[in-house]
Amino acid sequence: MSDISDAEFWNQFDVEYGKNYWIRWRKKHKDEYNAYRRDYCRDSRRRLKAEVLTHYGNGNLACVRCGFLDIRALCLDHVNGGGTRERREGKNIGVKLYRTLKREGYPEGYQTLCYNCNTIKAHEDGEYEKP
Repeated sequence: MSDISDAEFWNQFDVEYGKNYWIRWRKKHKDEYNAYRRDYCRDSRRRLKAEVLTHYGNGNLACVRCGFLDIRALCLDHVNGGGTRERREGKNIGVKLYRTLKREGYPEGYQTLCYNCNTIKAHEDGEYEKP
């Protein structure tokens, strides 16, 4: 007798058939699939950015200094500086930073600012390094 049940035996063929079906489907509908993936990934990144910026905006998707609301101009600011160094070292950049912060449970040290407030803060705090 076999060590697996009849259902498990036939299920292994269904899994392989399913994998092969979707591989063939993606090849046949390449443009449609690529458009779907592009839209899905873009929407997923936008949702993640909104979620992270909302958390660091004290529950609001807005700049913590001036209250600006347009997500296109909102960014994440390192409260104690160090963002430029982090980018230059190739550490968490862009969506990778958002994923890391969410995975680590939203650690302290970040805030949501609009680009204007972020630039003003950097000048006030002397964060710009001289070449």
